[in-house]
Amino acid sequence: MRHPILKIWDLETIDKKTDSPILLRSTKIPHPAGPHPVSTVALSNALTYLAVGLANGTVLLYRQLDQSIFSGSTSLTALPKPKVVRESPTEPVTGLGFKEPTEENPNVYLFVVTTNNVLSYQASGKGSGGTPAVVDQVGTGLGCATMNWRSKEMIVARDEAVYVVGTDGRGACYAYEGQIWRPQTAGSPLTTSIQEPSRRCTPTPTIWSSSPLRSHRRLHRPLQL
Repeated sequence: MRHPILKIWDLETIDKKTDSPILLRSTKIPHPAGPHPVSTVALSNALTYLAVGLANGTVLLYRQLDQSIFSGSTSLTALPKPKVVRESPTEPVTGLGFKEPTEENPNVYLFVVTTNNVLSYQASGKGSGGTPAVVDQVGTGLGCATMNWRSKEMIVARDEAVYVVGTDGRGACYAYEGQIWRPQTAGSPLTTSIQEPSRRCTPTPTIWSSSPLRSHRRLHRPLQL
């Protein structure tokens, strides 16, 4: 198996020769234990942090990504060395998301969703760089977790309920019947797809709208492999 490749394009600048976005960076994603598939990724709003989750439970964090990209270097491999913030072979990483800074809390946090837990890692500010803390013992599979950007919380969907998890632990919880997948937040509603137990048809969209899930600035789709 080959190492996965991290590629970064400038979508606003088109190469006149190829009529395609300009490729800024292209480099292997390193791991001491050898190559492993990428399961999910997350990028902070300011492009400062990039998190990469691997199928073997490892989370890599690139810091000062924006400075590296816009430094003027023409080397495609010029990226900061990523920090390993978590390793757990028994818990694959199924979701990642950044809690952006606010006036009340100027620090950046990284949510890590696994098959068993939701963890919070402080990426900036005083006390950053420690071990990720478990904030909820509820995990989920691939494509079943996404960020609510305005509320700064992770939305975790399971077969029995949708959970809203923050850096201080679990918040709201919405129960239902049926198998859920692909939660998305766009504006105030939370949109999911549910397949009712009595049916064997294509999942149908279901929409919740409630104050804990009020809007964020853009649509974020979880990585689906």
